[in-house]
Amino acid sequence: MLTILDVKTDDGEYSLVHSGYIVEAATVHNVKTEFCELRELAPEKICEALGDWVFVRSVFDTNLDVLRASRGFLSDKIIMNSAMFFYPGSAHKYYQQLLFANHPEVCENSIKTVLVNAREQVSELLASDKICFPFVLKPNNGTESIGVHILRQETDLAKIRDFYDMIIEPYIEPECEWRVYIVGGTMIAAGRSINRLSPDFLNWEPETDTETLVKLREIAGAATSLVGLEYSGVDIIREKGTGKYFILETNILAALALPGFRKVTGEDMSRDIVEWFIERDKFVNQKLPLVKILTDYLVPRIRRLSQNTQDKVRKIMRGEKISTTASEENLCECFADKNLREKLEFLYQNPTTNLRERILDEAENSVSPLGNFLVDHHEISTTGLSTAHTLEKAATLSALYIAIKRPYMTT
Repeated sequence: MLTILDVKTDDGEYSLVHSGYIVEAATVHNVKTEFCELRELAPEKICEALGDWVFVRSVFDTNLDVLRASRGFLSDKIIMNSAMFFYPGSAHKYYQQLLFANHPEVCENSIKTVLVNAREQVSELLASDKICFPFVLKPNNGTESIGVHILRQETDLAKIRDFYDMIIEPYIEPECEWRVYIVGGTMIAAGRSINRLSPDFLNWEPETDTETLVKLREIAGAATSLVGLEYSGVDIIREKGTGKYFILETNILAALALPGFRKVTGEDMSRDIVEWFIERDKFVNQKLPLVKILTDYLVPRIRRLSQNTQDKVRKIMRGEKISTTASEENLCECFADKNLREKLEFLYQNPTTNLRERILDEAENSVSPLGNFLVDHHEISTTGLSTAHTLEKAATLSALYIAIKRPYMTT
């Protein structure tokens, strides 16, 4: 059973305009679905209310203490957007920008952000020159551009009536804006905005420039992984004049059902979400050997990799050797300090090494919680959040493991 966590509308119904396509995709795979919201449930009741698979669409207005307490009851569940239980602030823009600013891989794509709750705070920040016009004032936990204001002068501030958990960011003049969809660390689609003033995704067009797509893939994949989300729509802008890329947010509420985006990109995020659950279930329940799961997962996603990674993965899968400078002696001496890539590359060159079982055991225990399977535990931070869980980073490791393990498999 796939449970879709959502929040009911004012009339007591779930918004199928956002989740209906997941139900449709699940039906194709004979997967049953149900809807649930957590606002009225105690932590110990949450587990029994959820199916084996859980897609977290929205937990807004759910008590954060309930979310934190409930995670102890969810160890046997396969959860997409599990960060909403482990890091309930993951959807908050202020939290995200703090993460981005303090991680070397995406710090140059972060936006300086200040949290404010009252008009007086804004005035104090202006008086102390900690912020200056023009700037953007928007809800910390908002969506669909609701409550977003661009303030260019003092009189604009006087027009704002309500202040409630809001953030201030410097205004960045956009040259282009994109929505990038990520499922399990994989970029599924990237659309360029044609009309920034329109929320209608019919006003988006697919991004086709190869160089731009590589940049978007890198930034969006790293940002989503760092926030700890398995699914999100990452909003990215490129600044006019400088050409710099900035992350506006990783959006857990990124719409799945708007037909315009599906039409222009030719991609179906709902299908990828359901297939992610199916693939993860195969691994968690040990229905198939890991090498089989890796092959099934990696092969259809080759086209989503950068060209350099595609070439390397295909070379490995064809059995061609790749260069490595590691020696067994050095690997033994510094085994704990070598990353998984170095170990697998060495084993690929030296299949009879005494370290074979030790290296393969480590690989089989290096499975990404985001669904991309092999990752390097050296890259995982002390908080458990990192930018490691992207298909781009896992693909080469997975290909090496497949190439090494496949000849030794028994039917």
